[in-house]
Amino acid sequence: MSLPSILVIDPAPAVAELLTKAFAHQAKVTRVQSVAQAEHMLDAEEVSVIVCRDDLPGETGIMFFSRHQKGPLWQRRILLCPQDHSELTIFLINDTGIFRCIAQPIEPSVLVQAVEVALHDSRRIQQLVAAEEENTHLKRRLAEAKPTLSQQISMGIQSLPRLVTVVVVSFGGIFLLGVITLLALYLLKSLLGIDLIPGAHLSDALPK
Repeated sequence: MSLPSILVIDPAPAVAELLTKAFAHQAKVTRVQSVAQAEHMLDAEEVSVIVCRDDLPGETGIMFFSRHQKGPLWQRRILLCPQDHSELTIFLINDTGIFRCIAQPIEPSVLVQAVEVALHDSRRIQQLVAAEEENTHLKRRLAEAKPTLSQQISMGIQSLPRLVTVVVVSFGGIFLLGVITLLALYLLKSLLGIDLIPGAHLSDALPK
């Protein structure tokens, strides 16, 4: 199973180096320096966690997350924002579905813990999504395998001639067995004088 991917959008290397060291055996950390590079990577591969500075050149991290808030359900976004962020910034953070907002200057242990929680939550959501997709696929297969009412009627009509044949043959066999039995009893009484059913006029039951 491949490692989950962490994308760091930051012109400076410090954050990416910290996360690379902290998650060396748990995730693949990639750093890009611009929004354009980030979008190229998001188009190319699945990313579990995005860590982005808010004070990016050309476009803020909040606006970038706002444009990508309809990404995968299991993708988690962490914003590194200035200490003195405004009420508007807080509103935008809440409105864009950002998983965590960490104020700068960054405390390494706080960032590592936030990314660890984000990875765990992303993995949990991915498992739920996979289970739901498997359940939907199974339901579809069962629905395709189960005949519809029209198919059941068609199958019943197709099997009707066989059923009629079986019934006719069964009744014919019973009738023939009855005739043979009567004939045998008649011959025993007529030729050998053995009357297995005393008082019965077997000759009346046979055709003249």
